[in-house]
Amino acid sequence: MKFVIAFLLASLVCLHLRAQYVSVLKEYKPAPGQVINTEGAGSPAAAASVCNSNNGLVSLGSFGGYVVYAFDEPVENDPGNPYGVDFVIFGNAQSDWSEPGTVMVMKDENNNGEADDEWFELAGSDYFFSNTIKSFNLKYINSGGTS
Repeated sequence: MKFVIAFLLASLVCLHLRAQYVSVLKEYKPAPGQVINTEGAGSPAAAASVCNSNNGLVSLGSFGGYVVYAFDEPVENDPGNPYGVDFVIFGNAQSDWSEPGTVMVMKDENNNGEADDEWFELAGSDYFFSNTIKSFNLKYINSGGTS
């Protein structure tokens, strides 16, 4: 199985002659956010709605939320794919806002079906910019107020 982690509202599809969608939701850990704990985008059912479809929607909340999916078949490096793109993540970027994220991939080298092998970060559109901030931590603190 091929595991993919995505930090954004996403639907994942592998680009082959036939579409291969993520097939298994392995883990869903959203960060606090405006639609978390809502049925439409902020629940485990919403995260599972992305599987085997390009119609699902999942929110990972604000910074730090993540989801782990698996493909039934490995994503192949296919030189026949347009521009060398072997899989796509569809997000919800709009003309007046975007929700950037990090994408990491892993190959199940030990064939145990778990996401416990080496992960690799894919370089996104801003990865190599000199002003891109990397390797930082964020801690959420509940101040005891109402939400």
